[in-house]
Formats: sequence, C-alpha cells, structure tokens
Amino acid sequence: MNIDPYLYRIIPEYEFIYGKVCEVFGEPDLEIETIWFHGTRTDSIESFKTRGILSKSYVKNNIESKVKSLAVGVFPKGNNPFSTSIQSKDSTLDEGPYAVLFKEVALYSPGSSHSYITCPEIVEDLAGSVVGENYKEIVDRYYSATKPYIIAFRMEAGRDELARALWYLHSMADGDSSIEAAELANTCFNSNGVAINPERIVSYEIVI
Repeated sequence: MNIDPYLYRIIPEYEFIYGKVCEVFGEPDLEIETIWFHGTRTDSIESFKTRGILSKSYVKNNIESKVKSLAVGVFPKGNNPFSTSIQSKDSTLDEGPYAVLFKEVALYSPGSSHSYITCPEIVEDLAGSVVGENYKEIVDRYYSATKPYIIAFRMEAGRDELARALWYLHSMADGDSSIEAAELANTCFNSNGVAINPERIVSYEIVI
C-alpha cells in the first residue's frame, strides 16, 4: 500500500492504514482483546502468580524495603537525580500497572523506551532517594539479585490497538525489522491503579 506522506501529516499514519483496510474488508467487530506485555525484574515470580500485577502504591513498601537492604554499605552522595521525575509521577494517573502493545518494546526498549527488564523505574527512584548519586550501586545489586521477566496478559482492546497492529504489519511489509515496526506502532496500557488479576495472565517468560 502506497501512502501519501502529506496525508499522514493530517491524520496519524496508523489511522490512515486502518481506514484503507476497512474500505476493503469493512468495519471490524471491536469487542476484542489483545495481549499486553509487562516487563519487570523480580526475585519472586510466584508472587505474580498469586497476586497478579499490582499498582505502584501496593508494591512501593516492599520494593523500598528491598532497596534499603541492598543499600547497606553504600554511602549517600549528593542529591537524588530522579527527584524531578518522582514529582512528575506523584499522581493517581501514574499508578499503573503498565504494559506495552508489542513484545519487542518490552524486550529491547528501542528509542526512548525505558528497559523495565533491566531495572524498574521505581527501583531507580527509591535508590536515588536513599543514596542520591550513588543509586547505581543499588541498581547493580538489584540487577544481580533478581531475574528479568516478560509477563503477558489479556485485556480489552479497541480501534486504536487494532490500527497500531496494522501499522506494525505494514511497517514490516515495507522492510522494517520487527523492532523498528514495534517502536513506530507501540502504545502503552495503564490500568490506573487496578491490579491485573492472575486469571488474565497468560505467560511468565524469563528473559535469558
């Protein structure tokens, strides 16, 4: 499919592709679900199997205790480099849990994406709060003490997710790699403080 560059300056490229597909096949049934991918590091994957994926407020105390235990022998230095980031995320809108639409983004964190399988942001934030500029020492210890996982779960989806999936396929048909296509087409899921029930989880994949 050839796309006029002028057109997707007016509407998003994925919306244009979605419209062209609908012209051929008709409007789809939008009562659909999709698989979302949540990247994390943990020393207890069993907790996800019993409690699901929890919001930030529910995991903060446990992670803070873990960070403080890893900080033994690390001396504070300077200010928390994440203080501004913490303030910007101190909102009910930032409770998560979060996930991404394409597994490649969770695995390879292309572009400006954060690598949650390397270190969850909340660990960096709390490590900075405890030891300031020496946070990297705690992050390294956390990395050594945990394992990376991609947790996949089912959730309702709609027009936007379907359109982005078509964009992903179109990009690969145009010669982009799956990682490049995923970076272009990705969007994020925010559960806004509601835990992902274990019954919705379809896989727990350790990243080797």
